[in-house]
Amino acid sequence: MEFRILKYALVATLLLSCEKEIFVDLPPDPTKIVVEGQIEDGGLPILLLSESQAFFQPVDVESVSKTIINDAKVRMVINEGDTIPLRSFCSGDLPDTLRIILARQSGLEFLANPESDICIYTSLDQRARGKINSRYELLINARGQFIKSKTQIPPPVALDSLWYKKDGARDSLGFIWATLSDPANKYNAYRWFAQRINQYTYGPNKGETKDPFPIAPFGSAFEDEFFDGLSFDFVYNRGTYPGSTKNDDQDIEAGYFKEGDTILVKFTTIDESAFQYFRSYYTAIGNTGSPFATPTNIKTNVDGGLGVWVGYGVATDTLVAVDLE
Repeated sequence: MEFRILKYALVATLLLSCEKEIFVDLPPDPTKIVVEGQIEDGGLPILLLSESQAFFQPVDVESVSKTIINDAKVRMVINEGDTIPLRSFCSGDLPDTLRIILARQSGLEFLANPESDICIYTSLDQRARGKINSRYELLINARGQFIKSKTQIPPPVALDSLWYKKDGARDSLGFIWATLSDPANKYNAYRWFAQRINQYTYGPNKGETKDPFPIAPFGSAFEDEFFDGLSFDFVYNRGTYPGSTKNDDQDIEAGYFKEGDTILVKFTTIDESAFQYFRSYYTAIGNTGSPFATPTNIKTNVDGGLGVWVGYGVATDTLVAVDLE
C-alpha cells in the first residue's frame, strides 16, 4: 500500500513539474459603433451612440463615458421620404419638460440630470414623432464609419386585463398578471415594462416616486410563434433599473410589487428584428458565468455596427396592487 501511494505521488510530481505557462496574444477587436435607439408612437426619436470596448478593458462610469460619441452626423428617413437630421443634445440643452419626458420614454436616467455631459441624438421637429405603421431608417456617419438601421412601429395591442396576485405565503408581495388576446394570422412580438408611480411613505427615499420610469424586467420580450391568435394569461415580476441601490431593490422585496402599489404597465409591440435582438441579449446575460452554456452572439439590426434601433407601438394601463382572491 505504501509503495502504491509513493508511486502515485511520484507521478503527480512529474506531471506538475511539466507545467508551463502559456501566454496568448489576442488580436484586438476592431472598434465598432454601438447604437441604442428607439422611437415610439407619439414620441421623438432617442439615440445614444458609443464605441465598443475591448473585452479586457475596465468597465466603470469613467471608461464607459469616454466611449460616448457626440459628434456624429445622423439622419432619419421616414417611409423612404422625408429626411430629418438628428442633432446631438446634452441633457442640459433640453427644456426641462422635454428632458423628463425623454428620460421616462427611454429609461436613460442620466437625461433627468441637467448637469449630465452625456448626449443623445434627437430632433425637435414635430415630423420626427413616431406614427403607427411608419418605417424609420437611421443613416449614421461616425468616426469614419457609415452604418444604418431600419425599424417600424407596429400597431399596439392592448391587454385584455391586469391584476395583482400575492406570491404564495408572502402576505404583501406579489406579481402582475395579464391576459393577452394575440391577433391571428400575423407576426406579433411584444415587450413589457412596468413602473410603480406611487411614492415611498417611509425610509431614506420617502417622498420619491418608487420608479423613475417604466422598467423592463429580465426576459421582457416575447413573440407569438406558439400562440398565434390565442388568448392566454401570463405573469411578470418587477424589474430593477441598473445600478439601483434602493432598499427594496436589494432586500426581500426585490423583484416583487407590494400591496398598495399603483402600477403603470406599458405594453409594447416590436418588429421581429428587435425581438431577435432582445431574445439573444437576454440569452447571453442568462448564460454569463455558466461553464456549460453555449456561447451566444447578440443579434443586431444595425448594418455595420452593433446594438438595436427599435420602434414601439405603445398601449398603457394602470392598476392598484390589491389581491382580490
